[in-house]
Amino acid sequence: MDCVICTLVSLAQHHPFYFRPTQGFVEITIKDLENMLHVEVSKLWSKGLIQCFTNSKAKYDVASNSLTKSAEALKIDDKILRRVDPEGRPSKEYYSWKIVDLVHTQALGPENLVIGKEYAVYIRMKNAVLPFKLVGIDLDTRTYTFKSAKKGVQDLKAQVHNLPAVYPKGTTRHEDINKIVIESVQKEAGGGYHQDELPMAVVRKQNFTLDLGHTHVVECIG
Repeated sequence: MDCVICTLVSLAQHHPFYFRPTQGFVEITIKDLENMLHVEVSKLWSKGLIQCFTNSKAKYDVASNSLTKSAEALKIDDKILRRVDPEGRPSKEYYSWKIVDLVHTQALGPENLVIGKEYAVYIRMKNAVLPFKLVGIDLDTRTYTFKSAKKGVQDLKAQVHNLPAVYPKGTTRHEDINKIVIESVQKEAGGGYHQDELPMAVVRKQNFTLDLGHTHVVECIG
């Protein structure tokens, strides 16, 4: 904490209007204090002199001096900045959008499975979704037989009551997010809030800048 106090004193000395040495305190507005601390913490962070911990999976981007999240880390109610206006049109300026829904890929029900078709099946022991082909259905015992399409992976037999999650062919992740639904924070000209859908297959590798408004959260220990 001593380093933070030294930083405050150093900053205050560069702003004599706020510095009151004879009275033993610094007079400064919260907004100016926020701005100065943000700049100083960002400098120390970019040089690797301090560490920042967060359970939100946000990452600090040195180049843009902002917090970002990958598409996979986004949560409902997160706000992101996009160069898209409230009407859904491309824009040179940034606008705030909110995550309102995460639509997950749904496992297929037994009634949707067809003999001879290929599927992606979640194997719990391997914690992986692997390719299989449905080769048989015993209607008397309600047993489904899948032939593995991957070398080294055993074929699978399961009754309907313990059938693993079966997804459409090409699915690679269990309970994966299929698309992200976002909504403009600002209303459209005609009223209402414009929504867009971002397919995870398209945005999976993208990072989104978080809209923090005028808030900077820093925890100092020492």
